[in-house]
Amino acid sequence: MAEIDDRLQRPFACLRRWLTSVWITAALTFFGGAYPMTADAGRIIYVSPTRGDDANSGTRDLPLGSVSAAISVVRPGDTILLEPGRYRQAGASGFGLRIRRSGTKAAPIILRAQSGEAIIDCSEMRSTKIVYCVQLEADWWQISGIAVTGSRQNAKGAWAVGINLLNARNNVLRSVRSFRNEGPGIVITGNSGNNRLQDCKAFANYDPLSAIPGGNADGIQITAIPQGQVGNVISNCRSFDNSDDGFDLWKAESLVTIKNSVASRNGYVPGSSRSAGDGVGFKLGKNLTGPRHRIINNLAVDNRAAGFDRNGGVGQLTFIDNVARGNGGDSFN
Repeated sequence: MAEIDDRLQRPFACLRRWLTSVWITAALTFFGGAYPMTADAGRIIYVSPTRGDDANSGTRDLPLGSVSAAISVVRPGDTILLEPGRYRQAGASGFGLRIRRSGTKAAPIILRAQSGEAIIDCSEMRSTKIVYCVQLEADWWQISGIAVTGSRQNAKGAWAVGINLLNARNNVLRSVRSFRNEGPGIVITGNSGNNRLQDCKAFANYDPLSAIPGGNADGIQITAIPQGQVGNVISNCRSFDNSDDGFDLWKAESLVTIKNSVASRNGYVPGSSRSAGDGVGFKLGKNLTGPRHRIINNLAVDNRAAGFDRNGGVGQLTFIDNVARGNGGDSFN
C-alpha cells in the first residue's frame, strides 16, 4: 500500500512544484521588474559612469548612467551598486544628489561602490546660493565606498557642503571621503539622530568666498541638533587639512559620541601654512542644555589653535583617554 500511495502522490508533487515555480516567476516579475534580486528579495540596481544609460534597465549588463536615476526608483531593501569612476553632477539646482526616500529597519537601502571608489563630483554645479553635493533627507540608508568632492561657492557668501544629513535618522556612512569642497565636508543637522560615521575622512575643505575666508569649512560638523534625538556617533574618522575646525559640535543639544578619531592640521588654507579659520581640532560647543558628549580615545595633533575646546558648552563631558600634542593653542581648553 505504501508503494501504491507513493505512486499516487507523484503527479500531485509535480503539480505543486510547477505551481510553485510559476508563482515565484510571477512574483519576481511583479516585484522585481528587470532588476536582479538579492537573497533578501531586494533588487540590485547597477550604475556605471562609462557604459551606463538612464534609459537602460539597471541590470549588470545594462546599467543606469546616473546615481540620481537609481535613487528615483529605489525601494526599501534595494542595493544601488556603483561601478568605480567619476559621477559628474551639473546644472543650476542646489542639490547634486538629493535623497528623500527612506528604507526601513528590516530593509535598509544600500548605496555602495562595487569595487574601488565611486566619486560624486559637483564641481560643475552652478547654483549661486547653495550647493549640497549629496543631501540625505531620509532614514535607514547604508552608504559606503564613495567619495564626494567639488561643492563650490559660486558667489560671495554662498553655502556649499559636501555631504549633508538633514532630518535624517538611523543611517550609516562607512569608508566615505569628503574633500575639496568649498564648505564643510560632512554635516549632520536638524532632527537627525542615531546616525553613524565610521572610518570616514574629511579633508582639504576650504571656503574662499565666505565673509571670513576659510571660516566655515569644518571637516565634520554636527550642528543645530535639538534635544531629544538619539545620539549620533563618529567612530574611527579622520578630519585633516581643513580651513576651519576638524570636528565641530556647534549647538548640538543631543548627545554626540566621538571616539578613536584624529583631527590634524586644521585651520590653514589646505596645502599651505597660511592661517584661515578657527583651527581647533575638536570643538565641543556651543550649547545651552549641556548634553554629556562622549569624547573618547581621540588624537588632536598640529592644529593651528587648541586641540580640544569646550567652546562655551555647559555641563560635563565624558572625556576619556584623549591626547593632544603640537597644537598652536592649549592642548585642552
